[in-house]
Amino acid sequence: ALLFMDNSNYGGLYYEGEIEDGREVEMSQIDRALTASKGSQHQEIHSNWDIAKYLPEDVQKYFDLCVSEFLYLPYQQILGEENTTAPQTDEKTLEQINETVSNMISCSADSYFPKKLFGIVRGLQSSEADAEFPQLPGSHLSMHNPSLEFAKFVTHCFSLDKHAKKDVEVLRKQMFKLLNVPAFSAEAQFENPCLTYVLPDVICTFCNHCRDLDLCRDPDLIMGIWKCTNCENQYEKGAIEASLVAVVNSRHTNYQVQDLICKRCNDVKVASMGEYCKCSGVYKNRKEPAKFRADLRIFYNIAKYHKFEWLLETLNQILDPLGSAPPIFDR
Repeated sequence: ALLFMDNSNYGGLYYEGEIEDGREVEMSQIDRALTASKGSQHQEIHSNWDIAKYLPEDVQKYFDLCVSEFLYLPYQQILGEENTTAPQTDEKTLEQINETVSNMISCSADSYFPKKLFGIVRGLQSSEADAEFPQLPGSHLSMHNPSLEFAKFVTHCFSLDKHAKKDVEVLRKQMFKLLNVPAFSAEAQFENPCLTYVLPDVICTFCNHCRDLDLCRDPDLIMGIWKCTNCENQYEKGAIEASLVAVVNSRHTNYQVQDLICKRCNDVKVASMGEYCKCSGVYKNRKEPAKFRADLRIFYNIAKYHKFEWLLETLNQILDPLGSAPPIFDR
């Protein structure tokens, strides 16, 4: 009962193992989940989806609900069957869980998730005018359609269950058909709404605790709390900004002194004065300008959100040197 996309996007059923003589009792994965569920009426669900923060507030609630139910309901149904039947092997129980998941998301008349998701999509279509997508430091996509983004996000998370991929793909096509969007079009493809940068080895000046800072996905940093997780003293934001400026300047220098390569054979340009490669191909940058500007956009968003003025000035000088230059004559 786990859906894992990356370290900032995952969800699953929580289990705390039994401790005997200072060590956890070894149990099979399914036995642990089912035993924990039987011992309590309310199974605890851990849901940590950073991508949900980029949806409108009302849509976030539907997203969390659907993903949590996808994790919990199959186990709840298996628990009801376990109470009325004899104990089964792990392999048999796992087959039952996969079959239950498949039945709940298959596009048939009595399936649970298609009816629920289609109803949510219709409701979102009728209230799209009131939806507003939040702007966070990792934002880089232009999103305007809440129902479309909800369909993309939910089906992507469901597809993280490798046993349900085929059924999820059918469900995905039906949802896009309801939205009048071709399932294989560019706008129907899921893309992570968060571009982030992790600043490595940030050291607390008070306790010397070292950790990496995810500047676009760390919940504390998003709320403006720049504290050490070990001693809770404030980080020096000036030193952090200086480190980011050094990273940006280093990337800018590497871009300016990069090698040119041949478009045809990919050989590196050796002759400084040569206009064409020996294969008669023309040369191009190893790293294209559009890719370089896209990389710097992450730092630009970070600078604006966290109010790093020095970093913002540095980026403006790189990306728009003429626009950021002072006037030649003051009148």
